[in-house]
Amino acid sequence: MAALASGRGSKLASLLEELGYPATATEATAASVVKYASDSLDPAGVAAALGVIVRTAEAHAQSDRAEALASAIGGLSLSDRAKGWNVNALVDAIKGVAPGLDWDAVAAGLDQPGFIVKDQAAFKLLVTMLRRAGLDGLPSSAVLNRIWANPEGQLSLLRQAVIAPPDLFSFKSLPRKQAPVEGLANSASRNGTANEAWMSLELLDTLARLSEADHAAVRSLLEGGASMAPEVLLLGFVQIRANWGVLQREIGDALASNYVAGHENSGIVLGRLWALDPDTLMRGMCMLYERDATSINRILDVAQEVGGLNVVLERTPYPLAIELAAVAARCTPQTQPPWALQPWLQDRLAVCGVPFLQAALHFLSEKLSNGAVLPGGDGPLQSNGKVTVTLAVVATLLRVLHEKMGVMPDGAVAALRQVHSQAMSAFPSLAGLLVPAGDSNGGQAVGGPAADPKELEDIEKLANDYFQKLYTGELSVAEVVATLSSFSKGSSREKQVFHCMVHNLFDEYQFFTKYPDKELHTTAVLFGSLVRERLVTDGPLATALRCVAEAARSPPGSKLSKFAVDALTQFRDELPAWPEFCTTLLQTDHLKQADAELAAVVEKAQTGRGAGEGGE
Repeated sequence: MAALASGRGSKLASLLEELGYPATATEATAASVVKYASDSLDPAGVAAALGVIVRTAEAHAQSDRAEALASAIGGLSLSDRAKGWNVNALVDAIKGVAPGLDWDAVAAGLDQPGFIVKDQAAFKLLVTMLRRAGLDGLPSSAVLNRIWANPEGQLSLLRQAVIAPPDLFSFKSLPRKQAPVEGLANSASRNGTANEAWMSLELLDTLARLSEADHAAVRSLLEGGASMAPEVLLLGFVQIRANWGVLQREIGDALASNYVAGHENSGIVLGRLWALDPDTLMRGMCMLYERDATSINRILDVAQEVGGLNVVLERTPYPLAIELAAVAARCTPQTQPPWALQPWLQDRLAVCGVPFLQAALHFLSEKLSNGAVLPGGDGPLQSNGKVTVTLAVVATLLRVLHEKMGVMPDGAVAALRQVHSQAMSAFPSLAGLLVPAGDSNGGQAVGGPAADPKELEDIEKLANDYFQKLYTGELSVAEVVATLSSFSKGSSREKQVFHCMVHNLFDEYQFFTKYPDKELHTTAVLFGSLVRERLVTDGPLATALRCVAEAARSPPGSKLSKFAVDALTQFRDELPAWPEFCTTLLQTDHLKQADAELAAVVEKAQTGRGAGEGGE
């Protein structure tokens, strides 16, 4: 006899178990059986009886004691060839003998040993009995917001509930629900499924708690939800604050990675996901990166689209963060300010110390060993299945790492020198990009044996001195430009000062909104003059144009708008060479509102008709 047949209030369950389908073959038979077990018609006893019906819905054999029991009860014919349970007759008989029975308590009492719902037919039978008893169906309180002593039985009931048609069981009226996911492609329902199962936060909360008892069963149930309503499931999943354990990675992170990779509903899902739970989105990024490192550009796009690039760079594992930072340094859209790699690296080294330093060294070594360094300022984002970096990024990494040589462990210093030697051997031209670097006699560059920290400080100080003289009026913009032009073609030391000044100027862009008007105008004229005189090319030129384009989008009268007008004026004659840049400038009316004449020049340059007079 199953466990249902033991314990207080199980007499009716025992009779049904042993007599089988003939026990409810007719109304009279069912009434006889129920009256015989009338002393067990409390909620627990009736729940046990319902459990027998549900568990044996498809097939059931009589016990050896059936004949004796039938004789004791009287009026039963075991020769009756009933093919199933007559549940209406059974419930009516129970109601007749125990009219005051609390059927809500019966539903709550289904949590008993041995209770199991094998399929939709059994689930329908259970709901039919409860409705016959006068309930609306299976009360949600019987199976949600609580954990049964029999979690296997509870999960079997939930498994059938979530796939049931809404006329059999619906989650629609439950109080704790997520907001509908509007605008999904391919006519996907904003509520997931017809019975709105995966809209229910109560269902998800219950499953999260049940996962401690049966991880595999809960995972299987959630995987079914992910196939039916992935967007709704994911956005509900992250709103549950219970501990999902390993299901967080298996379900939540895995679903998030699919939308990061690219999906027709990514635009709808990712913005909401970032607002609800940025950690799950970032883990999805990590999972995608682990699976396919060449997806890094897509990860960058997503981070920028949700407005969370800085957070992603701060909170993701170092290998992904460094790769992402390197790509961001060369792929910032023209609609955004250029992303500055150097200050980010400096901050991460200061905050994270040796582990980040080691990750950066490993990153450099891997790129150099795999031939994934582009000698020019631009090129394909991937080559031979590897994510590429520009030589400028390599130079920035070496430069920042060198700044920390004085506090590095000996092993890290040796590793840096080895990486530096590897880089210089592969790219001798790297010496001109290392700022500051080497000595005036062409000695070793950053990280090399002859690097002198005092000399490096002197180069930085000399660069800053030129800026100081510019802003105090001791030197004019024209004089500084002439000096930079000379330095760009001069000795190794002079080239280092040149690169240092250009780099520092670009880094200052993020602070232009705080500049006094006079200093901002001077900076803008210098900025534009560098472009006009072709002192910046390739990657640095792209950075300069991005700065100006972004500033031109600012509201007229703002500091950045004034900067854009003053800088553009310096190289207005060069504009026909960059029609796409001109198109970007004209995407809003802000430039026209700030300076109508200059906007007209840009319009002419966009069509290649010439830019007129300009400059200072």
